[in-house]
Amino acid sequence: MVKYSVSLATILYALTLQSLSEECQYYFCKYEKFTLTLLTSPHTNMTCVEVYLENTKLYVSEKAISPQEATEELQDFISTLAAQLQTLNRIEF
Repeated sequence: MVKYSVSLATILYALTLQSLSEECQYYFCKYEKFTLTLLTSPHTNMTCVEVYLENTKLYVSEKAISPQEATEELQDFISTLAAQLQTLNRIEF
């Protein structure tokens, strides 16, 4: 099993901002095999967050929340995922 010891702060620091239009902003982070995206529309207050491991979608959330709230939900998801992976790593057959 591959171990990922990158901190969430490292991932979030690596996020880059691209303006798709005056109404939308796109944040993107690629770290090893993980890809994180956050698309936000301040005009509609909609935020979409996706997390991929290679080509497998691990997480998607599209809600009428702020980017900050979406980031907090993403942090919770990543923390839970990390804890679950540590548990799986301890299993021996």
